[in-house]
Amino acid sequence: MKQPDDGLSRKKLVAWILIGFVLSIVITVILAVALLKVKEPSIQVNLTLNVQLLVQNQNKANFVNGEGKSLLVYKGKPIGKDIINPGLIPSKGSTTLATRMTLQADKMGTDIIDLAEEVLAGEVNLDTLTSIPGKVDTFLKFIKKRTVALPNAGLPLAFQPHRSSPRHARRSWL
Repeated sequence: MKQPDDGLSRKKLVAWILIGFVLSIVITVILAVALLKVKEPSIQVNLTLNVQLLVQNQNKANFVNGEGKSLLVYKGKPIGKDIINPGLIPSKGSTTLATRMTLQADKMGTDIIDLAEEVLAGEVNLDTLTSIPGKVDTFLKFIKKRTVALPNAGLPLAFQPHRSSPRHARRSWL
């Protein structure tokens, strides 16, 4: 009787192991290329403004303001907002209300080009729309009158004009 050839079955086994190893390397490379694509980083520029609103109370009674809202507007579009904290404005007095507004570049759409041109020219004109609801205590605090302060103002921002030659962004690959 003839005995099985162990050399031939070992060669087949080594061949199958080698084929499996090569296939696993090829699949790993394909998945790495497909799943680990290099993407360009995105840059988002936001500008934060510390805005102080001077609110004067013309009444002979205290003005107790509730939570207010303030919008930052560029060319008629709201591009930033903030909440104004409740407080008290004394009779015939004034109070400075601080708010921190963030100009959100992603809400500007195509106006971002106009904004960049205005910055390079040296001045940007923004508007603020503010609503401060509250109550005025009249006649020994017995009668309370609700009112809303609406201080809306233009906010021109001046910048140092850019005089140097334009820089070109370069890509560097590691």
